[in-house]
Amino acid sequence: MAEQFDLAEEMTDADEAGPGTVLVLNEQGALTVCTRSYDSRVAGVVSGAGDRKPALILDRRDPDASGSGAQRRAVAVMGKVWCRADATTQPIQVGNLLTTSSIPGHTMAANDRDAAFGAVLGKALTPLASGTGMVLALVGLG
Repeated sequence: MAEQFDLAEEMTDADEAGPGTVLVLNEQGALTVCTRSYDSRVAGVVSGAGDRKPALILDRRDPDASGSGAQRRAVAVMGKVWCRADATTQPIQVGNLLTTSSIPGHTMAANDRDAAFGAVLGKALTPLASGTGMVLALVGLG
């Protein structure tokens, strides 16, 4: 399940928030690319990467209806979605809790349980041994 959200004004490059990108809330409640580890502002993953398309998209509306002119993205807030992943310092294993990474737009394994409280994106359904790539995640914010 995805929900449409406004992207932050500073996000002028549409590709910056492409499918699989991990997003966080900014101070105005709009979404921007994550840039720090264990960010409790995590909001979800841009839907549509790989073979996963959202079955249900909530809050669909004309982006100009609010008059803000903000770009909007369908963001997975529950269910399975492919997301950009960072396994440069630790591998991601099936079942690992996932959180935001300091690599922009990526997730990583949440091995520090205290830091992960409130910053969990979901759970890894596929592994990533090293480097960066894509993992299938079961999104369940918490």
